[in-house]
Amino acid sequence: MRAQEQLNEAVRWDLVKVLRRIENGIEPQNNINRLWQICEQESIGFEYLQSFMKQALFHYERTLQRIAASLQTEDEVNPDKIAFILCVNDEADFSEAKLYLQHLYIPAGMTVEIIPIRRAVSMCAGYEQGRSASNAKYKIYLHQDVQVIRKNLVDELLSIFRDTRVGLIGLAGCEKLPENGVWWSGEGIHNIIAHALWPEKIHIFGGKVPNCQVQAADGVLLATQYDIPWPQDILRGWHFYDIAMCQEYRKRGYQVVLPRQDEPWIIHQTRHTRAGEDYYQQQKIFLQHYYPFC
Repeated sequence: MRAQEQLNEAVRWDLVKVLRRIENGIEPQNNINRLWQICEQESIGFEYLQSFMKQALFHYERTLQRIAASLQTEDEVNPDKIAFILCVNDEADFSEAKLYLQHLYIPAGMTVEIIPIRRAVSMCAGYEQGRSASNAKYKIYLHQDVQVIRKNLVDELLSIFRDTRVGLIGLAGCEKLPENGVWWSGEGIHNIIAHALWPEKIHIFGGKVPNCQVQAADGVLLATQYDIPWPQDILRGWHFYDIAMCQEYRKRGYQVVLPRQDEPWIIHQTRHTRAGEDYYQQQKIFLQHYYPFC
């Protein structure tokens, strides 16, 4: 990411011109597209962009909200709809997960759809297929072996999403990623997910989770309110898709957060406890594309 002193004057003038057009509603979408082009070309991170905007604009918050809202328009999304998206290769697991989803409390006026993606070639590809198939503003991506036991999950997520700065919500993660990209080796680890590895035993890792911002959230359940494409051309396996998606949201200026949890919101009934070769391959690819982290 470039620091202010490394950007030449011509680039800074180009940047402020585009931002002031967005601020004042002048061809906002064209100029937002141009803004992302400049940031990409000049390796401008959101931390610098945010500082620049605060100094150069009269209405920083309004401009930030316009940039956030630009990723979706009212014609494209249904703000009263929520979609649950799952990659499925075990029908028994999916059937149980679906049963729990069908018994959640849904706020009045909201509609729900459950989208199973079968025969996905990777997690990113499957989730991208589900994302593209739904016009729901709110999307929850979860594993097929997850049982949601927090009955008012949707209400709580919507409450957090009232803050337009929040782009993605997870249930476990870390405040600072380590250099290897493995979130549970990072700093500020938060995790209260119940894991059922055997029929006769359930184990809860970690302790109470505070409401906090994180650099990475685990993919066991991820909720979004803005549509950003999953990086299916980068990560073609079944790991690090979640950590990568957190970086995709953060580099666009959105917050990744964990809600306060005093007890588990889900049961993860997994039978997979060891990382295979694909894990380390995807780790290497992830680090090549996303390190240093946002």
